[in-house]
Amino acid sequence: VGKPFTPEYIRIVVGKAVDKIRLQEETEQLREERTLSLEAINKEQSRLKTVFGCMVEAVIITDREGVVVHHNPAAITILEIQTDPVVGKSLAASIRDASAVDMILEAIDKAQVVTREFPPGSISRRYLRAHCAPVRSNGGDVLGSVTVFEDISAHKEIDRMKSDFVAMVAHELKSPLASIEQMIYALQVGCKYEALHSCNTLHNRMVVRTRDLLQLIENLLNLSKLESGTVVFHLEPVRGHEILADIIDIVRPQAEAKGLKINYTPCREDWWFSVDYDHIRSAFLNIISNAVKYTPEGGVVDISTSLSGGLASIVVKDSGIGIGKEDLPHIFDRFFRVKGKATRHITGSGLGLALVKKVVEAHKGYIDVQSELDCGTTFTLRFPLTELQAVP
Repeated sequence: VGKPFTPEYIRIVVGKAVDKIRLQEETEQLREERTLSLEAINKEQSRLKTVFGCMVEAVIITDREGVVVHHNPAAITILEIQTDPVVGKSLAASIRDASAVDMILEAIDKAQVVTREFPPGSISRRYLRAHCAPVRSNGGDVLGSVTVFEDISAHKEIDRMKSDFVAMVAHELKSPLASIEQMIYALQVGCKYEALHSCNTLHNRMVVRTRDLLQLIENLLNLSKLESGTVVFHLEPVRGHEILADIIDIVRPQAEAKGLKINYTPCREDWWFSVDYDHIRSAFLNIISNAVKYTPEGGVVDISTSLSGGLASIVVKDSGIGIGKEDLPHIFDRFFRVKGKATRHITGSGLGLALVKKVVEAHKGYIDVQSELDCGTTFTLRFPLTELQAVP
């Protein structure tokens, strides 16, 4: 500070020096924070890279055009990719199964998660389940996809072994039970003790129970065949209204005996679908007879059909006892039955709906159920329409 100086001049100079020191301190603090942030980012990236690299599932990341932008080491092993390098190339150049590429493009186009299963020989020698999800920007635009391929070969092998065991046991039980049924029938004919001991009534009960067991075994065998893929479906064009009307005529006496009303509202259009008549008839009969079985006296069963988007929809709605929220996700499981006071007197094996689901899916259809306890249940089945609309 030069002379002469005044107190005001000194205050200005000291103030500038203090501001300079403060700026230097703030600059140093910002530099330290930036260094810590960079270290944290590098550490986080390293952690994510480690997790990504150690995943046993195959992970593939693509852009909107299906070009691979990243993958983990497991992808090369599980998907048995031979091309090198994979990044920067279309997924179709690395995976020989077109349906896998279509799955990823579908997830990107529809902006939703798509799940598929790939049997051995399609993508690799393993049985794979894939989940493909779109990647979105902060603005909601789809940037690409992330696909995870999971090896489920062991699970499928366990399922196959269970199905084989069930089929073997069911087959071994079927023959002796059929013999027992024949023996009961032989005892039933001309029994001289009928008037005294009501033998016929006892025989009839034995026959009913034996037939229930035979039906259970038949369901087990059919379900085992469906799960193992050994069932051969003989597809033929079938008129939808006719098969439904036939089934309604079969269950109507059972409904009238309980005082139930069956309302059938077919769509105006005549429609056809390509199915195995016996299998699809059995599936429809199971759904409609269940609606009658689980609807109390005086209730209503509504059956309707509609056509939309190349699909035929069959809706079966009842005013029955309904299904609780905790039971609803399990009704298509094998041997599952809703337990409660309302169902205690209703007999069943718990295999019917599992069979229905397998049959529906085998015909490229799908089944949905909505229900509320004490308010009824609605089953919706959808099937692709056949192009043979002009079949007489």
